[in-house]
Amino acid sequence: MAPLWALLWALPLASLAARVAVVQSLLERRNALGSEEPPEIEDDPPLPEQWEKKIRVLEPLGQGGFGRVFKAQVICEESAASASALVAMKVMHNQRSSHEEVEALRDMRGASWYCAGAVGRPGHVKFEGQHYALMPFMNKGDLHEVLKNCYHSHACRCNRQPGEELCWEALGRPFSLDMVLALFLQVMKGVRAMHEHHIVHMDLKPENVMLHCTDGHCYARVVDLGLSCRSGRNCHSLGTVGYIAPEVWKGVRVGVPANDVFSLGVILYMLVVGHPPPFHGDRDGESTTHYKPHLDRYIRPWFQRPLGHLMAKMLNLRPLRRIPLERAIDELKGILLNRNLSQEILQMMEHNPEETGAMHPLPQCLEKDAGARKSLTGLLGLLALSALIFQ
Repeated sequence: MAPLWALLWALPLASLAARVAVVQSLLERRNALGSEEPPEIEDDPPLPEQWEKKIRVLEPLGQGGFGRVFKAQVICEESAASASALVAMKVMHNQRSSHEEVEALRDMRGASWYCAGAVGRPGHVKFEGQHYALMPFMNKGDLHEVLKNCYHSHACRCNRQPGEELCWEALGRPFSLDMVLALFLQVMKGVRAMHEHHIVHMDLKPENVMLHCTDGHCYARVVDLGLSCRSGRNCHSLGTVGYIAPEVWKGVRVGVPANDVFSLGVILYMLVVGHPPPFHGDRDGESTTHYKPHLDRYIRPWFQRPLGHLMAKMLNLRPLRRIPLERAIDELKGILLNRNLSQEILQMMEHNPEETGAMHPLPQCLEKDAGARKSLTGLLGLLALSALIFQ
C-alpha cells in the first residue's frame, strides 16, 4: 500500500468513460494563492491600465494549465496599512474554464468571508487576450500542507487506536482539534454561500482550502472556482480522484450541492481520522461507489460520538439521503459547542475574520472605480475646454 504522503501528494489520472475531466496536476495547482515555494516564472505580466496605479506585482506564486498567479502589493495609498496590504492576481488563459471562473468570482464578490471572490474595482479585467482577477492573498498556504505536516509528525499522529483524536497541538499554536474543526466549519460556510448563489464547486479538496493568519488568529477560505458548475445547467463530471462523489462517477445527478457535501465529508474524515478514506486511490470509481461508512473500521469507533455520525451522513452513497449542507453545518456547530471551547474558538464561530483580527481590511482606494474616475477627469477637461472656447 502506498504511504499516506504519496496518497496526498499524488493526483492520479482518472477515467470516467470520457465524462470526468482530469484537473491539472497537483504540482501546478497547489498553493495557487499563497505558495511559499513558487515555481520559476520568467516574466511579470503587464498590468491592465485600470490597475497600474493600484497594485505592484511582487513575486510569482504559482502556475499551471489555468495560467499564473502573482502576489501584489496595494500602492494606491501612502499609508502603513496600504504598504502591508497584499492581493493575489490571477492571470488566466482565454479558455472556457477561465470564463466560468471569472463569472463565479464576480458573483461571489462580497458574498462570504470564506469563499474566493473578486476584490477591487474592477475585480476582473480582460487584457491582451487573458483574464485577470484580483483576490484576497492568503499567507499560510493550504489545508493540504497542514495535513501533510500532521501526517509526517509522530507527535501529531498520536491516535494509536481508531476512534482516538489526533494531537493537533503538536503542530504548535494555534492548532488543536477544536481549531481545525472551526476552520472546517468556515469552509462549510464558504461552500454554503456558493450554493446560495447556485454555484457548485465540484473540486473541493484540502489543496483548495487556503489559510490566512494574523497574530495567531486564523481563518479559512475556499478557492479555485475553475471547475465550478451552475446548478441546473448541464454540468460535466469534474473533480479530483479521491474526492469525487459516487453519483459523479456514475454520471448521474452531477452538479448538485450533494456532490460538494460528499467531498467535504472526505476532508472531514482526513482531519479527524488522520488519513484518507479507503477509496482515496480509486481510479475508476469502483471502490467509491461501493463504500459503506458503517463497515469502515477507522470511523466505526467514532459512531459512539456525534462527529462519527456526521462523517457517515456526509459520505452516504445516495445523494438524496446525504445530509444537506445546512444541516451538516448546524450539527458541526452543535458538536463544537458541546466541547470545552476556548474564547478564541467561540469568536471564530461567532465573528468574521476582521472582527477576530485574522485579517485586515483592504485599503478603500482599491475599491475606487478607476474607469469612472478617468471618465470624470475627461468630462471636467471637456467642460474646461468649452469654457475657454466660449469666453
